[in-house]
Amino acid sequence: LDRIVIMNNILEIMKKVFITGFPGFIASEIVKSLSKRVDKIFFLVQKEMLKIAERKVPSEVDYEIIEGDITLHDLGIGEPPSGITHILHLAAVYDLSVDPETAYNVNVKGTENVIKFAMKIKDLRHFIYFSTAYVSGLRRGKVGEEELVHGYGFKNNYEYSKYLAELIVRNHLDDLPITIIRPGIVVGDSKTGYTSKFDGLYFFLRFMYKYPSFLPMPYMGRGDVPVNIVPVDFVVEGVCRVFDNMKTIGKTYHFVDPSPLNLRELHTLFYKELKGKKPKGMIPMPLAIFLFKVLGKRFTGVVKEGLGYLTHYTVFSTENLEKGLNLLPPSPYRYADKLVKFFIENINNREMMR
Repeated sequence: LDRIVIMNNILEIMKKVFITGFPGFIASEIVKSLSKRVDKIFFLVQKEMLKIAERKVPSEVDYEIIEGDITLHDLGIGEPPSGITHILHLAAVYDLSVDPETAYNVNVKGTENVIKFAMKIKDLRHFIYFSTAYVSGLRRGKVGEEELVHGYGFKNNYEYSKYLAELIVRNHLDDLPITIIRPGIVVGDSKTGYTSKFDGLYFFLRFMYKYPSFLPMPYMGRGDVPVNIVPVDFVVEGVCRVFDNMKTIGKTYHFVDPSPLNLRELHTLFYKELKGKKPKGMIPMPLAIFLFKVLGKRFTGVVKEGLGYLTHYTVFSTENLEKGLNLLPPSPYRYADKLVKFFIENINNREMMR
């Protein structure tokens, strides 16, 4: 009897994690931290990413790489591996310019498939789902962490697909031990500047870097729209605090900055880091957006689907984040130099620009 009790206690303590989205940037950074505190990690990896995934798995973790795809029935693997206690679902198309069919197939149907997969796991302790703060779409003003349903529309297919995906997840809050995480715009590590891909904020860094230094760089409009960037190590710390905290189950967390810098402040901060001087003058925002669209991504480095974030005023509440996790991100003033240094050192790396 004592042996049975001991074995049951061991099984309760063991942690076996099933993760999607590896070897993507955020998933890879999370794995680096979780590898020291779990017993085994199962990686669901698409066929074309198997070799990269194998190289990126931390050496200290017991793991199994499983070839599969969230867009397939049963994820293409059939029954779940034995003993899974936690699921982290990060796999998604994060491209703002994604077409509607791909966005729906991966982000919506893929999430639905992962939910069905999770329902088969008898002793699942925690399902952590990565949404985005921008499921708020075209809502304005303050958005609560537990708020979702609205009819205001969306800035791009990516936002809409993640909105539909979170609807599916929230419909299963009574069936599964779910925690929903909504990050803002994730950038590199606040201590090293490291990122694996230059997208999001980096489109604008690329534009400012290429902008002729002998010309004055104008501000875009009033620039009073908040831009919510957060470093990846803040996101990783948040996930670690959620991971074994059963009190987080059933809740949603905005992984954002409660006091974000606005567009003008970020423009000034990063342009000074890149060029050693402040922007000067002002170009009306409608004209700036028109020029970005006309000149296109190839010349400016900025995708048109991201231009809506320059004019849309939304702030995100962080009550759950602050009170539940006792966590806040560092100010961009503390790490902008690290991001810029890493960006400049890797600006010619084509792999970063994919």
